[in-house]
Amino acid sequence: MEVTGLLIMEEYDEQIGSVFCDSCPWRVTVPGNTDLTGVALEPDESECPYGCDHPSDERCARHPLYTELMERADDFADFLQGVGEGA
Repeated sequence: MEVTGLLIMEEYDEQIGSVFCDSCPWRVTVPGNTDLTGVALEPDESECPYGCDHPSDERCARHPLYTELMERADDFADFLQGVGEGA
């Protein structure tokens, strides 16, 4: 099986999204609904002000970092290919 950068990125897609989005300084907290006494009826939500749900989206402020990660995944895949060929 040939390992590619795309295969690596797809395998870790959920984890990559979590790392990029959970630590994003641009995310905003939208307060959940409360009753008249202020008791929370719904939890607060964290939202992307750019409307993104993953750094692969070109609108994402962190997309350049994601692009760099894709390049490094390609380098890693090339390295593995070389190891597999006995390098």
